[in-house]
Amino acid sequence: MGRVILFSIGSINVYTHGLFFVLAVLISAIVLFYISRSFSKNNTIALDLVSWSLISGIIVARILYIAIYFDQFHSFSDYINLSKGGLVSWGGYAGGLLVAYLIIKQEKENLKKWMDAIFISGMLGITIGRIGCILSGELAGKSYTGLFNILGKYPTTLLEAALTLLIFLVIYFFYREKKGYDGFWWKLSLALYAIGRFFIDFTRDEAVYYLRFSLGQILSLIVFLVLVILIIFEVKKRGKYVG
Repeated sequence: MGRVILFSIGSINVYTHGLFFVLAVLISAIVLFYISRSFSKNNTIALDLVSWSLISGIIVARILYIAIYFDQFHSFSDYINLSKGGLVSWGGYAGGLLVAYLIIKQEKENLKKWMDAIFISGMLGITIGRIGCILSGELAGKSYTGLFNILGKYPTTLLEAALTLLIFLVIYFFYREKKGYDGFWWKLSLALYAIGRFFIDFTRDEAVYYLRFSLGQILSLIVFLVLVILIIFEVKKRGKYVG
């Protein structure tokens, strides 16, 4: 991870990546709490969802990375050292969502409404987090000297930040207008993110996993296809798209 010092207070250094990570979590939690007020009277569940999903997401993302790149690790300290990154984002999303699902079911809340709220707020959180990555120098792109390059690399992280911000703005607008049904918006948000990531990852400096695709691209494509199938079946079942 980036170790760029944003500012210092006495002997205490505030790092860019860490600050934006905290901001991403905080703002996501605020947006989640704001959205959930319209359908839930539980004032603490939003905080539980953000905190526990974050912890489980990091753990699962790390475990998956270790499983895939096991030959890179030689000691216990290697397993827990995150100073140089080493997380599989899709594993993190899956781990976080699993815990969120368990919390929502335990609290006997409306799962579909909470899933919509989680994904809407989550897209904004990813945007803020990726901005922190950019400012920390974590560009993630392949070497590239053409138009819009950043320090001789593809602006991969910037593209992902733009993607998630656009998804947040569009989905939140229609969500507020009550144009869809419960459970539709999280599927659409994730489908748009997955297909966007699939194309953006052509610029990412990542090893080819199968054919000409990276592991992230393969997972993105699988997620996208599954969600498209779910959306089609549900739309046919309901007989309409919005309203």
